[in-house]
Amino acid sequence: MKSEKAKRYLLKVVAPIAMMYPEYPEECDLKLGEAKRAVELAEQEAEARMRKELTRWNDPNKPPTDEMRVIAKVVLPNGATLVTGAWYAVNEFPTGWSVDLDRTFENLRVLGWRPIYENGDNR
Repeated sequence: MKSEKAKRYLLKVVAPIAMMYPEYPEECDLKLGEAKRAVELAEQEAEARMRKELTRWNDPNKPPTDEMRVIAKVVLPNGATLVTGAWYAVNEFPTGWSVDLDRTFENLRVLGWRPIYENGDNR
């Protein structure tokens, strides 16, 4: 179990129950073990949801609501795909997108984008 908060909560709840039923210590230990396993499963599920969200490519036709730096998946003129940095600023660029390789390759097409999460801020 990774959550210290969950551990403290379980111990806070189980200790009084164990005192109420001193003749059944094995059952109390069993219930604590089951509760710990439930927390571990919930943590794993939350991590999987976060991983899925953080690795999902957003639709370039549904761009960020604010100007921001992003990771972009683009198609080069020769058809190859590439992941690179980009900037989305609807008022500054004709399509809203400025890809770091714009000056090297013309006619890049953005396939998807992801926010860059750095120190809790992505701007």
